[in-house]
Amino acid sequence: MKRRIKELKVGETDVIKVKNREGDKVSFRVIRIKLGNGKLKYRVQWTEPIKGVKKKDRGDKRFDERWQVESFVNRWEEDEAAIAGKYTNRPTSLTQQQLKDAEYAIGLLPDNITLQKAAKFFMDATPDVNKTVKEAYDSWILCGRDEENLRKISLDDRRNRLRGFIKKHGWQSLVGVNEDMVRPFVFKSGRKPQTAIGYLSNFRAFFTFCIKREWLKHSPIKHLKKPKVDGNIPKILSLEEAQRLISAASKNKDGVILAYFSIAMFCGIRPTEIHGGLMRTKASRETRPIDWEDLELDADTPVIRLSKTKGRRPRIVPIPPNCVSLLRSVKKLPIFPKKNGRTRFKEVICEAGLSNWISDCCRQSWASYYYDSNPAQAPDMIARIAGNSAWVLEQHYINPKLSKADGDNYFKIGL
Repeated sequence: MKRRIKELKVGETDVIKVKNREGDKVSFRVIRIKLGNGKLKYRVQWTEPIKGVKKKDRGDKRFDERWQVESFVNRWEEDEAAIAGKYTNRPTSLTQQQLKDAEYAIGLLPDNITLQKAAKFFMDATPDVNKTVKEAYDSWILCGRDEENLRKISLDDRRNRLRGFIKKHGWQSLVGVNEDMVRPFVFKSGRKPQTAIGYLSNFRAFFTFCIKREWLKHSPIKHLKKPKVDGNIPKILSLEEAQRLISAASKNKDGVILAYFSIAMFCGIRPTEIHGGLMRTKASRETRPIDWEDLELDADTPVIRLSKTKGRRPRIVPIPPNCVSLLRSVKKLPIFPKKNGRTRFKEVICEAGLSNWISDCCRQSWASYYYDSNPAQAPDMIARIAGNSAWVLEQHYINPKLSKADGDNYFKIGL
């Protein structure tokens, strides 16, 4: 004789009411029980829909999980409805659950959209491979490093722009990303329009990469537009400020950082192309610091030969006479000190009284004064020296409020 396992009720009774084939309500009582062996079960009791018979607890089943109970009741209701003739009698290969899902889906669609159209739209929008956001992001970074051969600074820019988004949504499916999820990470409160454009460009590049890899059919941010940016006159050093800056650099630690300021102010080379990363941490292999060997001070036309630049194209930059004179005075010193360079830089800025320092003001000053002191030289030639396009030079570097006399006086500083 099989041993009976004692049961103990451990929860409240739940009642699920459905209709049988006759249209009468049938109550399914769901009870959480604990068996004698310690296992927890769900016990379901109901009355079978047999006409004229109303014996309680005619049906009795036990399930391990709650979802199994609900699935059983749903199937029971479907079978009763099928017997009652609520579904079509036309032969079909669909199960009762599939028919129920189709009926529910049709109820969600507008009258002019068929289930077939909805299914086709979904299939067109769903890729064959389902990646998480983090998996796609990691592939994008690796592609930039190994295939596109991007520099570390470009890869760091990608990481920095998408870091918050990946931290919050990296676990989600890539196809589930929508515009509302991305927007707060682009148009953050208080963020400048130009900065927002940089974030938007990186997000667009990321989703374009996913489309090319066929992980997405369409970009979820294709409707996001760049914010409008008001044009501003570039901030430059006045003649007096430029003179104070050179004077402060000459006096600071016997001119240990004079070469850096001389090249930045009178040759228009980017700061990172001069110090090669020493301003931040250590020298970069991608944009190494300028060395005295790169300078041809004794040539008929003194120049600086840049081998590693931001644009990855070597440039030849002319050195004006005043800059040649300043550089010769500190030729025994490094162009940018390997130790405490950032400290010396800040000291010179402070000693010159330039409290509102702008990182690119030396380059913008060079472009503006050089442009006005060489009116016969085409903007394209000046842009080539700067390593920019003529449009970028005119829009972002040249201050139009100067005269030729200002330009001539600027390049006399240090003589």
